[in-house]
Amino acid sequence: MDFTSATLGYCFNPFEFCIEGERGVDTTKAADTMAEQLADDYRVAIVHLGASRSQMRQHQDSPFLTVHLPADHHPLRRPMRLLDADVVIVSGVTNGKLPRVLLSPDSDNTIAGAITCLHDLNKAASLKRAARSVSHWLEQRATRVPVYGLLVESEPDKLTAVYRAAGLLGGVCEKTFMYSPTGGHPDLPGIKERFLDHGLAGAILSAQIEHPDVAWMVMTTRQAGILPERMQYMREHRNPFRYVTAFNCEKHPGEETMCGIWEPKSKRRLLEGMGCGVSNTDELLAGTPHSALNLPEA
Repeated sequence: MDFTSATLGYCFNPFEFCIEGERGVDTTKAADTMAEQLADDYRVAIVHLGASRSQMRQHQDSPFLTVHLPADHHPLRRPMRLLDADVVIVSGVTNGKLPRVLLSPDSDNTIAGAITCLHDLNKAASLKRAARSVSHWLEQRATRVPVYGLLVESEPDKLTAVYRAAGLLGGVCEKTFMYSPTGGHPDLPGIKERFLDHGLAGAILSAQIEHPDVAWMVMTTRQAGILPERMQYMREHRNPFRYVTAFNCEKHPGEETMCGIWEPKSKRRLLEGMGCGVSNTDELLAGTPHSALNLPEA
């Protein structure tokens, strides 16, 4: 499944679901209440569709990023900052294709396709039960996103580094690919160069275009000496809800680290950076919500 496509209807953040009720039911309060339940574990944003002009102009006193949009809004009206959230809850959806939480007072309602039913907004037990179901769905959805390895050739003609780095990536990734301006490597499938002179950001974007529904663990041949244990540590502590999982370079100056695991939704951030003339991945990480890991003890 391509989480960056429009096949899910209003799909912008890959971890997005809607609150859906019976015709005429206002799902705004339900979305706000569900956000409160999930806030301890996730960074939550809310989108209210079908907003009037006056609602769109109103200042909302909310602890969450809240966006009001008309039902017939153009896709470019969706703020880029929605991607900064781990989870997006959408209310006001009619006949949508998003995964949904069904707002229904009928405790026996088991409509196919719903994540769960939210029976009573005023009962803590009902809210907690629904929040647990949503959390379980989010974790399942996250684990279905595979991690591929992207080896970027930074030192041409050093075959030993290529084989070692490829072996490291192969030990923790489902598949490994080579990105090389010189034409790739006969023993590794290659990624076609699509963004000339854009460095590592161009390499990651090129890989994301060929395989948009996977996360990419990226390293260069210069980093072939990294310990295998650190590769495994990063894979095990990956946070698929953020743009990137990377080692905390600020706390470990001079330490040779990987570029990190870049999630599918980071494609839009990379394109945004490239449009602003920023292709240095360190600069992009500095302005991007990401999961910063402290290096494990050697």
